[in-house]
Amino acid sequence: MNPLVYTAAQVAAMFPPELAVTEYWVNATARKHKVGTIIRRKRVFTLPQVARLVELQDLEAQQPRPARRERAKTDRQSAAKPKPKRTPPAADSDVTLRPRPDRARSYGGSA
Repeated sequence: MNPLVYTAAQVAAMFPPELAVTEYWVNATARKHKVGTIIRRKRVFTLPQVARLVELQDLEAQQPRPARRERAKTDRQSAAKPKPKRTPPAADSDVTLRPRPDRARSYGGSA
């Protein structure tokens, strides 16, 4: 008798061993593409959902993945944006520098 739902470990075992599909990949891909149902805090899959995971694995195998160093470099480049440097006002400009106000002290007596 076939079960109605399959766990991630059972789904990973359905794939051929040369594809090296792991339980981690099944869970991560299912979470990413919103496939599967969570029952008692475990993600389980029906046969149509397993077929969807097979399609996703085929699509992933067709797309070339960049090397790890190249991916990390592009992430760093997009995250780090140079900030413009602030220049102090010129001495002959009409901007006057004011002293900072004294901070009121909340301890001791009155300010």
